[in-house]
Amino acid sequence: MPEPEDRPVLVPSGPDAGLVWHCGSPFGEQRTMESGRGAVIIDRIEYVPHAAYPGPVAWVWLGRYGQQPPDDNGFRAEPGIAGGTEWLLPLEDAEELVALNTPVGLWAYEALRIAAGVPRADLDLPEEAAPPEGQLAVLLLEGDSERLPPVGSPVLAADVLVGRLGSSAQHHELGPIALALLTVPHEHTPTRHPVTPPPVTPPPVTPTPQPVIPAPPSVIPGLTRNPNTTPPVIPASEPESHTTRHSGTSIRHSGPDPEPQHTPTRHSGPDPESQHDDAKHIFQVGDFQATIWRRGSTV
Repeated sequence: MPEPEDRPVLVPSGPDAGLVWHCGSPFGEQRTMESGRGAVIIDRIEYVPHAAYPGPVAWVWLGRYGQQPPDDNGFRAEPGIAGGTEWLLPLEDAEELVALNTPVGLWAYEALRIAAGVPRADLDLPEEAAPPEGQLAVLLLEGDSERLPPVGSPVLAADVLVGRLGSSAQHHELGPIALALLTVPHEHTPTRHPVTPPPVTPPPVTPTPQPVIPAPPSVIPGLTRNPNTTPPVIPASEPESHTTRHSGTSIRHSGPDPEPQHTPTRHSGPDPESQHDDAKHIFQVGDFQATIWRRGSTV
């Protein structure tokens, strides 16, 4: 981790060039944000058509316990990561708010954003590279390289392309993490879409023949039929015990009643079994191996 410095370190290049990367303690700044404090400019826009303010504007993240802008400033706020808010403000007002709060850098913001599974449109969801069916996933990266894989790196499983890497960062607890857009399903197979099995035709049901009981004749030879006499009833022989099959279900059976199937209880947290299954999927991203830590939404 870099040593504390007197001046903030700026992003040298790329879409965030010129923004504050860190203020000397990237991991400590992440903990500051998680505690509900801190402020950082996360985007700067030189010109916005039809904006309420003609000059440059900026998106600034503010912790929930920090200094907030006035409500009547004519600008809007949106919910942000770590319980904070993100304001679109004139650049001068945004810089003043950051100075009034505890300044943090973009490194801290990006690490918490990636861990929360929040995509960034220009990095994680590019329209030209999005698969027909994709799912965002937070990956844990493992490797000896100090340089994180660049945006757009292919995600491989058993030498098969299964997705595209988005943004990545060093998290203060999880280590190197990244957002990836994976094809659905992300199995170790070259199949791009799930294979639909052919329909199963149930075997034909053969009805059990029943004994035919002939009707008594209206006139018995040698006798005159008395209309007031009820013809004798010929008892039918009881059919043998058999099993009737209907849609694969047996109505009669000789064994004990089957035990009821267990219905899983729904819960708000991640499914432990699905997490265990995700841990079995090993991906290759450049010099790193990766596993799924958290699933995101399907896009």
